[in-house]
Amino acid sequence: MIYIFFRFPRPGHEKRERWIKFVQKNRNEETWLPSEHTVICSEHFKNEDKYITKTGRQYLKKCAVPYDDNYSTLGTSKLVEPISEPVSDSESIFNSPRKIVLKNKLSKEITAKKVPSEKFKKIKRQNRYLKKKCMSYKL
Repeated sequence: MIYIFFRFPRPGHEKRERWIKFVQKNRNEETWLPSEHTVICSEHFKNEDKYITKTGRQYLKKCAVPYDDNYSTLGTSKLVEPISEPVSDSESIFNSPRKIVLKNKLSKEITAKKVPSEKFKKIKRQNRYLKKKCMSYKL
């Protein structure tokens, strides 16, 4: 089955509140709010709320709102086995794409800073060794 993801309606749009209430209800989080990158899977919409263009792209009709009964049929019965892949902090499902990019950049910067730091430590060790060697020649 192919899943399509639909963005939330823009702030101020009449459907937006109904979409938000749907997610809050299904996540049991009354304070949940979508980001500008939040999407809902096509499985949460009725087939009659979707249409396919001549080019094969799937869109929602203007009146489409996520469907509650559809969510209950998606329960764990569809899962064959639990997902065993650990999700790293940088790839968390709660992170927006922008946040993931920024975390990856930060990780690279931290790694880049560690390399000179290691080189500096090595040079310090060599310097101490050479100082001791010089002191031994003076005696």
